[in-house]
Amino acid sequence: MDRSDRLGTLALIGLCLVTSLLYLPFIDHPFQYDDEHAIVANAALWQPGAWQAALTGTMPSSGEVLSGHYRPLTYLTYWATLRSAGPSPSAFHAVNLILHLSAVGLLLILVRNLALDRKVAVLTAALFALHPAVSEAVLYASARATLLSSVFMLAALVCYAQARSRQTAGHSSAGWWAGWAVLGLAALLSKETSVVLPLLCVAMDAIVSEHNERPSGWRRWGPHAAAFGVILGFAAWFGVWRAATSALTTTDAVSRYIAVVVGQISAMAMAIRVFVFPWPLTVDHPLPAWPEPGAWLLVSLVGAWGVAGLVALSSTPPAWRRAGFFALWVIIIALPTTLWPLNVPFQEHRAYLQHAGLAALTALGVARLLDARRVGRTVGVLVGGTALIASSWLIIDQGRRWSDPVRLWDHARLTAPASFRAQTNAGLALAAAGRWDEAEAALTTALALNPDYPPALAGRGVTAHRRGDRAAARVDYEHSVRLKPDYVPALYNLGLLAQESPEPGAAVAAEEWYRRALAINPRHRDSLLNLGVLLLGQQRTEEAAAALTAAHSVSPDAPEVLYYSGVAAERQGRFGDAYAYYRRAWETARASGRTALARDARTRLTALDPP
Repeated sequence: MDRSDRLGTLALIGLCLVTSLLYLPFIDHPFQYDDEHAIVANAALWQPGAWQAALTGTMPSSGEVLSGHYRPLTYLTYWATLRSAGPSPSAFHAVNLILHLSAVGLLLILVRNLALDRKVAVLTAALFALHPAVSEAVLYASARATLLSSVFMLAALVCYAQARSRQTAGHSSAGWWAGWAVLGLAALLSKETSVVLPLLCVAMDAIVSEHNERPSGWRRWGPHAAAFGVILGFAAWFGVWRAATSALTTTDAVSRYIAVVVGQISAMAMAIRVFVFPWPLTVDHPLPAWPEPGAWLLVSLVGAWGVAGLVALSSTPPAWRRAGFFALWVIIIALPTTLWPLNVPFQEHRAYLQHAGLAALTALGVARLLDARRVGRTVGVLVGGTALIASSWLIIDQGRRWSDPVRLWDHARLTAPASFRAQTNAGLALAAAGRWDEAEAALTTALALNPDYPPALAGRGVTAHRRGDRAAARVDYEHSVRLKPDYVPALYNLGLLAQESPEPGAAVAAEEWYRRALAINPRHRDSLLNLGVLLLGQQRTEEAAAALTAAHSVSPDAPEVLYYSGVAAERQGRFGDAYAYYRRAWETARASGRTALARDARTRLTALDPP
């Protein structure tokens, strides 16, 4: 290892230490936003055979609705984390931090190989590691797919650069090509947006091995053809064409799709804006509605950015080609979410890999200014120090915000008051904190903005249910189910309403609602538990025991599940099992402050003789 490599390694180690110090104080913050239904309530992840479900594509991506992505490697990391550390937020956040540091190191290696300049590589890594706009990806457990796919994509790009460079120099490159293929496939199996990797590789050809003759024919285009073939096969197997055909054959679908895509382009410009001026950082960024002047401005910015990148990439000077590559990087990374628009146009964690390209582009520009002595070193150090302090403060501020659900969503709705999602999630966070009046006000505001948003309807139904207005709660729950028949929270709460009702036939209705919820999510703990209690009340002991056994497999330490499992076992004459269930229920209820349940479990224990 020469002196340059040693300095680069030391710089990377120091950078990782500084980055870790900024994020470690917030590593134990709670699960947030989608984490609850994607990880905590997604009981499929907790099962011993979850790895098989992940690989076969039968792993649900949520515990609330019938949905799924084919992201087997992401789900395998969830499963492995749960198996090794349980539902610990700290473990999930620690893995995210490790993935971020890995991405920083790989980006440094890639830029070092492409720019042939150590200081550009170190500056790129520093900008990426410590930029506050990437903090959401690190602090948000459900951003694991973005981080994992980014790590694999960066590693694949490193392998591609090495393979192509060795190929053009006439050296053996088989191992690097194999690494590129394996890592590229891993990226695709982590998150589907990695389909853009071949496009990045095509663009990279313009700057790899500048001093050697490019290969021609199959040697040049063979890897790209193979990559596109894999992607087409993946899309066909996953049924992308069927979904697209179905969506585009409805009335006015094409015109509506074009309007949405054109509006979605503004999200690319938002990523650039947040990188250049990372304030305010929020979990819900408002975008101007198309065709407002603000949207026209953002789309024009993206268009100009793309043209400038293409011109630079096709120019003669190597420095311009490198700048053009990283400018196009920003657009290429965003293509999947632009051509396949999502319900939330822009989120900071989705722009994570875009910010890597922006960091490299910025580093190239800064290095050029310093080399040309247009900026003195003293000025550069002062500007860099100020930027480091500002970035550190913004990361710490973000960490504090993500550490408190109410603070996170209060800030989001303050930034985007017209966002029904921000208002809804603020209401749900306030409800979880026991601030019911504020929760109902936020949810009512959300429904004024979007009267047909199921989570807001179900959330307001819960607030009405809590204050005893069963009729209002039923209206909101039923409206939610009409809009989204597979929405588990509304189905479960309708079952709960019916189970509490003294009306004739209410028990039958309750069972139907619970079974509908379980048809969507067979591992929904609360539906299994309440169905078991309902069946116990009807003296259907064997069916109740089956439901409670399933609930116990999902949540083996839930005191209510343990208590009613004891009731079922006692009725079946399994007194030894009943005693064990009651004892465990008593211990866990007492530890969690559930006094009444602990007392009931203790009463049942004293009524049974130890086996």
